[in-house]
Amino acid sequence: MTNDCLRFKPTIATTCYGMNDHEYRPYENRIGVTYCENSLAIIEAFRSHGARVVLGSPGCVGKMPSWVKTASGTVDDLNLSLCTLRNLDIEMAAREGVTFADVFWRW
Repeated sequence: MTNDCLRFKPTIATTCYGMNDHEYRPYENRIGVTYCENSLAIIEAFRSHGARVVLGSPGCVGKMPSWVKTASGTVDDLNLSLCTLRNLDIEMAAREGVTFADVFWRW
């Protein structure tokens, strides 16, 4: 954060995390807890440096990623996991008073 983002003194920051955070597996509560802890730390780091934050949800997957050797479950399982992280983002954005951007659903 310090070297790659904050040194440029951003006034607005958009995040889009979750794809790797969901570990390419069906959702487990520990994944959500870690995701929220890390997302809140990112929000706070940007806000403490005066940047407005847009919390972007993870996207969705269209196929099982062949390049992730530890991927498990089905495409539906992975998308349910990613959608759960998206839903956590909605709650965090409301609680933290930041803007939410949904990039999970195709509109």
